Amino acid sequence: NIIAEVAPVFTMKRMLDDYYERFYNKLYERGRTIKAKQFRLASQMAAWKAQMEQRWNEIEVVEAKIFDTDNFALPVGQPFEATIQLHLDGIEAKHVGIEVAFFKRITEEEVALQVKEELKLKGVKGHIATYSCQVDPELAGVYEYGFRIYPKHELLAHRQDLALVHWI
Repeated sequence: NIIAEVAPVFTMKRMLDDYYERFYNKLYERGRTIKAKQFRLASQMAAWKAQMEQRWNEIEVVEAKIFDTDNFALPVGQPFEATIQLHLDGIEAKHVGIEVAFFKRITEEEVALQVKEELKLKGVKGHIATYSCQVDPELAGVYEYGFRIYPKHELLAHRQDLALVHWI
């Protein structure tokens, strides 16, 4: 055995093991869970997706308390804080996520994602849900940011399973 023969096998095995661990095993288990009890969870997920698609465009931002980075620089050592209230029109707050995404401008047309963090659900009053975050800037510089509202459910394999999103 020489390194030229052993190395490709070792690295390919490791790559396959990583693939199984990160993707295949999780999707396999999810498939088994959804198929159980005569596809009961699959029916529930289909109904949930239909409800989300029907009501998604009714979500409205009631209030957004966000630091004004257009006119002021974030003070050094201060965290970026945001609080956003949404009118959810009958959608459960646990099924709506908001994340802040920070981008660094590379060129006039190109940006690179630097940090993303999910806002935490702080409370619900009627149809109004309040989400907030506190993000400590890791790197100095000028960043652009946006807030992404997306549907979430414990049985969604990934966000792309339901192509709904709002940007704030």
